[in-house]
Amino acid sequence: MSVFRRTDVSSNLNRRMNRFTLMIFLSSIINLVQGQSFNQIDNNGKRQGLWKFYERDSIRMICPFKNDLSTGTIQYFEHDKLVFELEGEFKEKRQWRLFGLSDTLVGYYYRDKGEITDSLGAVVSETLHDKLVGIFEVYPSFTGGNKALIEYIRGYPNKPKEHGKVKIQFTVGKKGEIKDAVIKESSNKKLNEFALKMLTDMPAWQPGCDAGKIIEVSMLLPFNFE
Repeated sequence: MSVFRRTDVSSNLNRRMNRFTLMIFLSSIINLVQGQSFNQIDNNGKRQGLWKFYERDSIRMICPFKNDLSTGTIQYFEHDKLVFELEGEFKEKRQWRLFGLSDTLVGYYYRDKGEITDSLGAVVSETLHDKLVGIFEVYPSFTGGNKALIEYIRGYPNKPKEHGKVKIQFTVGKKGEIKDAVIKESSNKKLNEFALKMLTDMPAWQPGCDAGKIIEVSMLLPFNFE
């Protein structure tokens, strides 16, 4: 038996009205978001207001920040479609909502315990747990997406005439800075120094984010010199 309870409705008309109300609600959010300025940093270097995060050149998350801490409702997208929300303050439990084709599943996320429950307080199944965690983990990405990264690499000056492949492991910090870069694999050591410089000269990346908390993430990036 499912651990989730859905609100009983007396007729198809009520179901259609509920969906219509949800559509109006989502539309009002979109209109509000369109009128906002995004990715603002104050004079103290802290995130304020709404921030957009991207993956694979598509919107992945919209998160409101106050003094570098997430607050309010965090929205998650897949293929530019709203699929999930987390609501609540950073230090408290957060309510989650997973939007399906017919039903909306609701429950709570407890950061301190790392626990995800349904609306009745029962721990969700491992399958659902993994699905939700996969949604609210946002990985770092080059600002502007993969296309911008390719343009940066193509436009980087003074490329050597050597050929080979270099893989670099590095950390994207909480401010998007590149640090702790080391060569993990190389088919041509003459390219190592250039590849490291090309990486460390990059502008700040979009940092990683876990359920609204900005985190440091280790990455592995290959460079192909042909």
